[in-house]
Order: sequence, then structure tokens, then C-alpha cells
Amino acid sequence: MEKSKASLPTSQQLSNGLAVTPKAVETIDTCVTPTPFSSAKLKEKDGFRNWLLQHQLLFSVTGLVAIVILHNLSSPFQRHAGPFIQLSYFNSAEGTFGRGVDDAYFVAMSVLLFTAVRAICVDYIFRPFATARGLKPKASIRFAEQGWQFVYYFTYWTFGMYLWTSSHYWLNFAEIWSDWPVRETPASVKIYTLSQMAFWFQQILVLNMEEKRKDYYQMLFHHIITTTLLISAYAYGFFNVANVVLCLMDVVDMLLPGAKMLKYLGYENACNAVFATFFISWAIPRHVIYNMLVWSIYKEVPSVMPYGCHNPSSFGASNSTSSIFISATENPDMISNWEHMLYPFQDVSGTICMSPRIKWAFVLFLIFLQVLSLLWFAMIVGVLVNMLIDGKPAEDTRSDEEDEEENELSSAEKRRLQDDEKRAAGVMNGANGAKAYAGKKYGETSHNSSAIANGASNGIGGGHVRTIRGPRKELLGRIGCEKPTNA
Repeated sequence: MEKSKASLPTSQQLSNGLAVTPKAVETIDTCVTPTPFSSAKLKEKDGFRNWLLQHQLLFSVTGLVAIVILHNLSSPFQRHAGPFIQLSYFNSAEGTFGRGVDDAYFVAMSVLLFTAVRAICVDYIFRPFATARGLKPKASIRFAEQGWQFVYYFTYWTFGMYLWTSSHYWLNFAEIWSDWPVRETPASVKIYTLSQMAFWFQQILVLNMEEKRKDYYQMLFHHIITTTLLISAYAYGFFNVANVVLCLMDVVDMLLPGAKMLKYLGYENACNAVFATFFISWAIPRHVIYNMLVWSIYKEVPSVMPYGCHNPSSFGASNSTSSIFISATENPDMISNWEHMLYPFQDVSGTICMSPRIKWAFVLFLIFLQVLSLLWFAMIVGVLVNMLIDGKPAEDTRSDEEDEEENELSSAEKRRLQDDEKRAAGVMNGANGAKAYAGKKYGETSHNSSAIANGASNGIGGGHVRTIRGPRKELLGRIGCEKPTNA
């Protein structure tokens, strides 16, 4: 039967963002290797960002290897490289670790490590798995990103819950503050806190390396608040409350990528079941237990942590947590200005104070996070209502948050797809001349893989590709489940 003819879209049409639908399915063949994406199509201002994203594994591994090599050289190099790969400020008498500026090197090393592990998980574990399961290129990228998120949050939620359940403050918020100020901690607590801090620094880095999505500023605001809270908790010795807050948050961030992965694999029923668990895990930890914790800070301070300053003059190697407490009632001038709030940032082993200003600073930051969670939760409820009442699949009511329009790919993703297509070139040479010609023409544009992926995800029927739909986003853009994307 003679194949129907259809004019191919011009580069100008595609560069203008027009949604072009070929008239016949024969005009698109996913088994034809397109030519490489033209680098001229990329915006010049995004060039360095995309280049850095493509070489993140090389840079991170090079940095890690260089530090390890330096650490194994002569003594001067070991002394400088040691803080990168070992915890600093070890107190051999107590078996605990103090805090100081050298901890910044450990955080920097952890950022490099997370960058390398993320790149390996995304590009060499989850994307090949997704491709083997038949997911389209764009879906495989999303699946791989969620796979890394699941691995991280599962690991650190489990780690955090172990620390919490084995602590003296398990299910007792008043005990969170009973041993403050915490000058030194076990290795496990310090590793947990510093590595979580490094992860959120790395999240900010990734957010700015990858193509900006429509919720960029919302996510950046969230990441900055979280990082600021972690830095402040480290400086003030609020390790206990940091542990509890992260456990309450991480359980949701673990279930969400798991639900997304099930969605991409086509397990819609399992995805909806995980979504129900996700809904409960969001509502109770983030809006019940979390607010109980915020109330505890408001209520327990200053009864458990009286206002005043802990003077470090009596600190000793045998009892590094001892201090002379000077109450604010005896010397109110100590906390009458803003300067006392900066003491821990200037010297974490020096004077540390508790005052109404410090109390409300922490409470307000926690409330900011709660407001963001409430905004997201309202959208989750809207989706759940649609599912239960109208029988609709879980769709994203926040249509601006996950991707650009479904018929577009980010510049970074285009580069990733280009690499995949080059690797697959040897498999694609069996197409006939007409299909090869069509594949070549589409390969010259920056929208090829997206057009194919969207044509497949929107369904093919009657030998024609259906028109690409508008911004119909899944709730699993950040929340929930939708029909399988690989069919």
C-alpha cells in the first residue's frame, strides 16, 4: 500500500514552538537515528550550564579522586585533604565530635559525592532500566530522576528514623531540648546532619544547572529555607530538632518518587495505592506532628531552655558540654541586641545564647516551610477529590510545575537524548529510505524526540498521530499518578 505523504515541518516552525502534527504515522519512525541536535539551537546564555550538566560526572569524580590521592601522599597533603574525607574535631576522651570551620570541607566533599552518585544512578542505572522497559526517551529521563530521588530519601529517611527511634527524645518533644546546648555529637549524628546539608546544597546546584522549570522560584525558595535551617541547626547545636524535622519531611519525599516510578512503568493501580499512602504520610507528619513540634518550640522555650547565654570559659576536654550559664534575668544586656544571634556562626564552640529573637527566628522559618506544604497539600486534596468523586485519574492541578509544554524538551534533555541516539545508531540502520529521510529531517530540529514521545503518549490510532495536547499535566509532575506514559 502506498504510504501517505505529508510535508515535514520546517526548522523555523519548530523553533517558534509550534505544535506540529504529521498527517500520517509513517512520517515518523522511532527506529530511525536522527542527526545530532545542532548546538546553534541552544541559547547562548545556557551554553555553560548545559556543558556543566553534561560533564558533572567527570568533574565530580575528578575532584573526589584528586582529594583521595592527596590524602594518601605525604604529611602536608594529608593534613589539608583530611577534613574532606574524615570528620574533624574528634574528642578521643568522649568518643564524640565537635564542630568548626573544617566541617565545610566535609560538606564540599559530600556535594561532589552526591553529584557523582546522582549522575551514575540517572545515566547508568535507571535510564537503561527504563529504556529496557520500553519507556520513551523523555519518560526515561523523568523515571531516572525519580529513581535517584527515591534512593536518596529511602536511605536517609531510614538513617534518620534509626537515629530518632534510638534517641532519648523519641515521641517526647520536650526531651528534644533537654540536653541543649549540644557541643559534641556521635559520628552518626554529625555525618547525618552534614550530609543532609550537602544534599540540599547539591539540590540548589542541580536546580540551577538544569533547564528552569515553571516552579523554579518556588523550589528555590524551599531549598534556601531548608538549607538555612540546617546551617542554623548545626551552628546552634539543634541536632535533635533537625533530625525530627527531616524525618517528617523525608517520608513524603520518599513515597512521591516511588509513586512516580510506578506511574512511568504503567502500574496505575499500584501508583494510586502508593498515592493514598502518600496522602496520609503527607497529612499526618507534615500537618499534625510537624505543627506539634512547632508548638513545642513555642511552649518549651524558655521553660526548658531559659533565656540567657552559655559561656564557654569552663569547657574542658573531659567535659566538653559543660558551661557557665548566665541568665538573661541577671544580665539582660546580653540578649538586648541582635549581635548575640551571630555568636554561633562566628565561633560554634564559643558563647551561645537563647533569646526571644532566636526562638522566633526558628519558629518563623519552620512556619514558612509549613505554608509551602499547605499550598501543596491543598492541591493534593483537589486531586484526591477528583479521583474519589469524579473518578478521574490523578492529574496535576498545578499545571505549571513539572515540565514545559509536553511538546518541548529542555536543552539539557536534548543533549541527553542526543547521546542516547548516538549510542543507538548501530541498531537503527535497517529502516527504509523514506523513513530514514523522515528521521533525518526530524533529527535536524530540536523538537524531534519530544514530538515522537508525545505522539506515543497521546496515543496512535487509525494510522495517524493524534494532535499534541496542551498543558495537561499529571499530578505526578510533583504529586500523584496518571495513565502509563510508555504506551
